[in-house]
Formats: sequence, structure tokens, C-alpha cells
Amino acid sequence: DHTIHMGDTIWLSKTALVLDRINMYQTGDTIAAGAQFRELNGNESAVVEPQFLIYGSQTGTLPAELVYAGGTIVFQMIQPETDTFIFQTREQNVPQDWIIMKAIVFPMINLVWLGMIVLAIGFAISMRKRLEDLRRRKG
Repeated sequence: DHTIHMGDTIWLSKTALVLDRINMYQTGDTIAAGAQFRELNGNESAVVEPQFLIYGSQTGTLPAELVYAGGTIVFQMIQPETDTFIFQTREQNVPQDWIIMKAIVFPMINLVWLGMIVLAIGFAISMRKRLEDLRRRKG
């Protein structure tokens, strides 16, 4: 669900929807509020208008098909105290982002490990010799 104000944008995976205005319609005892959105897709745009219906004491919705995103947008609710509107979007075929990593095997990696072991042994021997020299000087 998206709670937005007039002029706000809803970002979807393929498009963006900008709420331009709210149109009011009345026929008999049915009152409808249509949210006019601009659906932006690069340099192209289309107008979609989901509607929120009030007939008698009941409410209903009339969803609108999204032109570029391949889904629908539903006008869920009007919140007059905060001047916000609640919309629900459904997209079809949302692309999944995958990261592909290539493993590279280094042919001489064993020589690197052998060098590390020799270096550690040499460091240990050097430390032992320094400690023995230090003890001889004190004693």
C-alpha cells in the first residue's frame, strides 16, 4: 500500500506514477473520486485513473490497468483529516535481480600458502633467538 499526497510519486519496478489531480464524479446517489495519474516510462507517458466509489453507505473501488508496468492500481481509501490517499499496486512479471559471480582459480595458490608458512616459521625462530639473547644479557 502507498500513502501519498497530491503531486507525490509512486515508484514501481518499470515505471513511475505521479498523482496529478483528483476528479470528482456524481451520478444519482453514487459519488466517485478518480485519481488521475501520469504513468511515466522513459520519454513516454500515459494517463491512468483508478476510482474510489461511494454509493449509499457502501464503498467500492474501480481499479485501473497500468499501460507500461503490466499491472493494476487500486484507489483504496481517502483520508480527509491528513489530506492523503491510499493506493495499492500490483505488478506482473517483476524482474528478479541476480548477481552472477565468476570464480577464478589461481594455479599457484599453494606456493603462496607455502611461503606464508615458511615466513611464520622464520618469524618464530627469530623471536626465539631474540628472547634467548635478551635473557643472556640480563643473566
